[in-house]
Amino acid sequence: MNNSSDSSSYIEVLKKRIENGDEVKAVIYARGRSDDETGENTCKKQIDRAKDYLRRHPNIILTGIYADDIQTSGVDPNRPEYNMMLKHLTSKGFDIVITQSLAKLNRDYLQSAALKMILVDKSATVYTLEDGELHDFNTVDTDLYKAINCAIDALHVKQLRKYAKHTHQLRIQRKELSAKDISYGYRWNKYARLIRINKDESLIIQSIFDMFVQKHIKIPEIQAKLQEKGISKSVTAIRNILRDERYIGHFYINKCLRVIKPGNLRPKQVRLPKDQWVLCERPDLQIVPTELFQAAQEMLPPRKPARLSASNPCDQQQDKTGETNENI
Repeated sequence: MNNSSDSSSYIEVLKKRIENGDEVKAVIYARGRSDDETGENTCKKQIDRAKDYLRRHPNIILTGIYADDIQTSGVDPNRPEYNMMLKHLTSKGFDIVITQSLAKLNRDYLQSAALKMILVDKSATVYTLEDGELHDFNTVDTDLYKAINCAIDALHVKQLRKYAKHTHQLRIQRKELSAKDISYGYRWNKYARLIRINKDESLIIQSIFDMFVQKHIKIPEIQAKLQEKGISKSVTAIRNILRDERYIGHFYINKCLRVIKPGNLRPKQVRLPKDQWVLCERPDLQIVPTELFQAAQEMLPPRKPARLSASNPCDQQQDKTGETNENI
C-alpha cells in the first residue's frame, strides 16, 4: 500500500507505481443479477472483465473478490460481500477496488461519501472498467462529479420503480399472466411470452385427482403409487396440487404489495386480502374438470393458516415441483 503523507498526490504516485511495474494490491467488486437474461450484467461477466484488466497488468496482485450475486440494490447498506470488502480495506488494506462502474459500488450519496472517506484515509481508490478511470477522490471537481452521478443514479432508480409500478398496474388491467404465475403442469414459452399446458405433467395431475376423488385413495398412498412410476412428489405437494385453482383455469395476480417502511431500504412484501386479488380466468389452461376439482375440495380437510416466511411472506406460489410458492 502507498503510505505517502501527501494525500493530494497519492493517485499520481499510484499511477506511477502501476506504470513502473511496482507491486499494487487490488480487489474486485461486482454486483449483478444471476438471472440476467442477456448475461451482460452478471457478476461473472464483471469479474471476467476485471481479470482481463489484471492480465494486462501482472504487477497488480489480486487479494480478494467480492460479489453480491443476487438482486441487491445499490442503495442497500447491508450487502454482505460489500461489507466484507470494507472490512478487508480497513483491516489488511489494498490499493485499488476494480469494479464495472461507480454505480456498482453505491447508488446512494451518503454511502458513497462514507466509502470515499475510507478510501482516502487508506490511500486507496477505485478503478472503473467502463471508462478506464483511476479515480481521484480528493479533488473538488471529482466530488461534484460523484454527487451529480449519485443524484442521477437515485433518479434512475426512482424512475425504474415508477415504471415497474405502472407496468404492474397495466398487467392488472389487462389481466396478463407471466412466468411467475406458472405451477406444476404448465410451462412458460419465453418467445411467445405465454403459458402453455405441459402435457406429460397434466396427465399426472389428472391421475392424482382421479385417484383421490374417483378411487378414494389417500394422499400417502397416491404418493407411493407415483413413486412406483418414478414420480417424486411429497404429501404436501400432492395436497397443494389438489387445492390449486389454476387447474380449473383460475389464475390470481396482485396477491402482494411491495412497501418500503421508514428506515428500511429493502422493500417488504405484504400479502393482500383475497378480495383484492385479481382473478384471471383462463379456460384454455384448465387441466381438471370443475366438478372433479370441487369434489376434491369437499373431501380435503380444512386448510390451516399459511405460515409465511420472514424473508418473503408472499412466496407461496406452487412451483414446478408442486411445492408451495405464491408470487404476486
